[in-house]
Amino acid sequence: MLGFNYNKSGDYYYTSEYSIQRLGGFGNFYDHMGSVAGMNLDTDYTTFSHNGKEYRFQLWKGSYGYGNSYGAEIGLYTRNANNLWNGAADALGEWYPCASESDQMRMINKIFDANSNELLMTNDTADYAKNGTHYWNLAIRTEAGYKKEGLYTRGELYIEDKGLRDKLAKEIAKMAGVGAANVQIVGNRVKYQWRK
Repeated sequence: MLGFNYNKSGDYYYTSEYSIQRLGGFGNFYDHMGSVAGMNLDTDYTTFSHNGKEYRFQLWKGSYGYGNSYGAEIGLYTRNANNLWNGAADALGEWYPCASESDQMRMINKIFDANSNELLMTNDTADYAKNGTHYWNLAIRTEAGYKKEGLYTRGELYIEDKGLRDKLAKEIAKMAGVGAANVQIVGNRVKYQWRK
């Protein structure tokens, strides 16, 4: 019902592109409520404008379900930079709608053990999303043992718009736990490592 699907070969849960969460968009108040839902996550985000749109790109990693699960997420949200709704949205804590199909991108999310550098999970939206693109790359394994400080992630974002690609790469480099040394542009991809 909530749009969570199970990847048997990778042993993790991910979200479908048209899950009910899509209707809720994203705002800062969601993160403030996370601990009530049993989440203990590191998160960081950047917001910027490009071609008349405001973008919010956000990363999460850590434990879910009161320590009984772990994983990581990539989120992409957009809104019209000139939308009159923004005033009310800001009152709700920087609320953004989920990125529409035209703004979505292929996302690869790799989750690593921070102590051993073992690759724990890889979630590629090209494996299940329409056109391979998505607004949300979530991978959660129902297994206890990992806390937020015990994980780091590497991501790949496929972006055809060269201006958006370059802008997002520059913004990700400013995020805590990333830095310019951990961001690369390779063709139409932005690659990064996030360790916080």
